[in-house]
Amino acid sequence: MKEYRKHLTAVLLAIISIAVLAGCNSDAGKASGKSDPLKVHIALNGKMGPLVIAKEKGLFNEEFSKLDAQIEWSEFQSGPPLLESLASNQVDLSFLGDGALIAGIDKNLPFEVIAQTGRGESSVRILAQAEGNIKQIEDLKGKTVSVASGTTGHVYLIKALKAHGLTTDDIKLINLQPDDAQAAFETKKLDAWAIWNPYYLNNIEKGNAVALKVKGKILAPGAIIARKGFAEEHPEIVEAYLKVYKKAADWQIENQMKHLKFIPKKLNCQSVRSRQ
Repeated sequence: MKEYRKHLTAVLLAIISIAVLAGCNSDAGKASGKSDPLKVHIALNGKMGPLVIAKEKGLFNEEFSKLDAQIEWSEFQSGPPLLESLASNQVDLSFLGDGALIAGIDKNLPFEVIAQTGRGESSVRILAQAEGNIKQIEDLKGKTVSVASGTTGHVYLIKALKAHGLTTDDIKLINLQPDDAQAAFETKKLDAWAIWNPYYLNNIEKGNAVALKVKGKILAPGAIIARKGFAEEHPEIVEAYLKVYKKAADWQIENQMKHLKFIPKKLNCQSVRSRQ
């Protein structure tokens, strides 16, 4: 719990500093008087966190209505599929973990980082079957391990294996998106799974899995991003977005257990689009 609070506090500090900068330029993007509302495409990356809370609680409604802006939501299980939409200019604002962030920068995709969301000390775990014979990272050698390729979980897995003298060549690595990996893990087709919340918490609480201890501290920082040029064109939207993100993160800190109700009871979402 203490580690969790430290992570979210870091999120808020990063957002506060960026929001101040955005506020300094907000006059440049005030409402232009257009009759049609500005459509802002916001992508959810995963099923937990401030953005999910903000959407479910309707926190964007008031701030964006002031700016005559309308949100079109899209939802993704992980960063790599989100990057595909970003590449085709279908995403204006979102969040990326370090794996997708690195991949996006490497591919020179059209986005820029507008805020950092802490260091991510507790964002990923490597799960093993609760009734299996894997008790430590070294036991993963020769085992079937799943992770979504190019995600923060992928980066975490590589670092964890290295810390214990292994590489991905020592395991049978399977590339699965979270929902598919969940089904495979439940049917014991996987020995282990590198995954983030709410998946790891859900599986541990159900008694399906145990989290393997990793040497040292592996960081998995994330970033809030904007489509390239969007922040300059609409600084007032960016300011409102960061303001709402901070409000949702504040609420998450103060309501450690209540925010879990926003996690889908069945962890099985597809990429969907909706309008707020």
